[in-house]
Amino acid sequence: MLKQLIIFSILAVLAASASFTIKAPAVDSSGNGVISLITVKVVNGTGMVFTNIENSLVNTDTETSMKTAAQVGASFVGVNFKNYNYYFTVDANASEIDGPSAGLAFTLGIVQDFYTIENNSKKFRTDFTVTGTINPDGSVGAVGGVSDKIAAASGQVNIMLIPSGQSLLDGVDYAELGEGLSKPVQVVEVANVSQAVEFLLTPIGSALNAPNHTLANLNPLPFNYSNNTLPMKQVALLQINGAEGDLQKLALNTTQKAAIASLNETLSQAQVYLNEGYFYTAANTAFLVQNTVDSEVLSNVSASEFQKLINNLYAESNKINFTQMNSNNFEWVAGAQLRYFWALEELNQINTTFSALQTPSYLVSDYVTAENWMQAAIDLNQQAEGISGSNVNDFNTRQYALKMLNQSQVFENSSSDAYFHYTSALAEFNAGYYVASTMDSIFVFAYSNNSINFTTTYPSVWSEVYGAQGYYNEQFYNLTKSQNSESNYLFLNLLSKLLSGNAGLVVQSFSTPIQINEPQNSNQSNNTIKVETIAAYTPLTSFNYLWVGIIIILIVLIFISAMILSSKNDKKPEDIIDRFDIALAEGRISEKTHAKLVEKWSDKIKQKESEKQDLKQKKFKRKG
Repeated sequence: MLKQLIIFSILAVLAASASFTIKAPAVDSSGNGVISLITVKVVNGTGMVFTNIENSLVNTDTETSMKTAAQVGASFVGVNFKNYNYYFTVDANASEIDGPSAGLAFTLGIVQDFYTIENNSKKFRTDFTVTGTINPDGSVGAVGGVSDKIAAASGQVNIMLIPSGQSLLDGVDYAELGEGLSKPVQVVEVANVSQAVEFLLTPIGSALNAPNHTLANLNPLPFNYSNNTLPMKQVALLQINGAEGDLQKLALNTTQKAAIASLNETLSQAQVYLNEGYFYTAANTAFLVQNTVDSEVLSNVSASEFQKLINNLYAESNKINFTQMNSNNFEWVAGAQLRYFWALEELNQINTTFSALQTPSYLVSDYVTAENWMQAAIDLNQQAEGISGSNVNDFNTRQYALKMLNQSQVFENSSSDAYFHYTSALAEFNAGYYVASTMDSIFVFAYSNNSINFTTTYPSVWSEVYGAQGYYNEQFYNLTKSQNSESNYLFLNLLSKLLSGNAGLVVQSFSTPIQINEPQNSNQSNNTIKVETIAAYTPLTSFNYLWVGIIIILIVLIFISAMILSSKNDKKPEDIIDRFDIALAEGRISEKTHAKLVEKWSDKIKQKESEKQDLKQKKFKRKG
């Protein structure tokens, strides 16, 4: 009887199981598109999700995507998610499966498995590939590297499904790109799982009856900006002109005419945004073009040249002197200080990674971002110099800045963006740039989707600038239904609201007498930072105070130098790998960079172990 029961149970599990393999594009460590094989298996179970990644690294976003895919797939077919277990196997000729771009593929595999389990006659064609994230509501989100993925699909499949609005988002007509390949691929955009399933239930080898689309740029409605935000217009204009000049130089030294034409079109669109009052949108668009151009110029930079670039940017950063804050320019000065510290934070990460891995190609993009942030800081600071008003004391905002920093620390690990801005806020606070520190703390709250009930508001220029950017993204979402655009405008609307409330309290603190009552070396509640107590603020007009300050600074520098030299001498490969793991978990380096760093230092550990073994053998021989 027991034997029969066991056999019956096995047959029941087998009867309620199915497996389906999908071809899905990925990107290898060199940035080239490759086709991976994703096998999805569903069996009776309790709602568990299992991952098996062959020859690849996988990050937590991908694992989360697998769980979302299983839930969405089960819901789409109308079965109880918790009655089954889900197995995902990814076999990719790539060093990493980066991000959730296989989410749609995972979901479709689940759907096909359930069709099989339920003995449904619906069966997907097999000459397809897909890319796109999957959201809990079944909508498909935008991804990166689409051009490379389409190239990889050529000769492998007949059709490829990509997220709705992806062509408009990237400024590339992907349908036209697929048709123009030597082995054409029909590229079709889908908004959700339902549309994808509908297309995949067509006969193998047939062309999809999908609507033709022409690439069109969004021409947003005019934004009713105030004259207070005109300095941002000037910064955007400088950014556009600078990008145009560098793009013209690049055009003289490259044969990639199509890419140059596309970048010129993007800059033309940036000018449209500028004319319609979307100053930040215009500046950000030109900023991205500038990054692309600069990355191409530095694509073949040597290790020694790259180190010089890093050193030069550090040297340039030391030359920046921020203008005096006043009642009308304080937000522009703080905005310049923000970008200055963002650049330094990025540069510090680059320098740390480059010291361990002398491969500039992995860091060029990050470097040009830091370089262009530094230039943006200079441009904003120059705009602030031309705005007059009554002087204000940044130091008066110290207590409020500390409060915001301590509150934002709770959310610092909610995302890599939140961590980046918390780290910058801490650096700004320690440097005495308190208004800027409050603003970076606000970014932490916005990225962690946490609001604050401010008791006052203020006509903040940054609130208006980011609000306009949010309105642009809302219009883009209404046109494309891009999930990414929806997330952006919700984030920007929250950021705009928070910046207005923050500016109100900053203005209040300017006129509030400073009172520091913090206990010496105290730890605030909930693991807040340690800040030394300052009993009173007196400008260093005294010659004696100045020399005392200089002596203290010299002592601190000597101590720091000793610590650095000590750490360098005691550095072990195992410790360095641990640091890389922490940096990956905190989002400060990419999966790609992490893999390369770990590989390099793992070799050092093996070499070290080999040397130990050789030494032991020599000692053994001497004893013998």
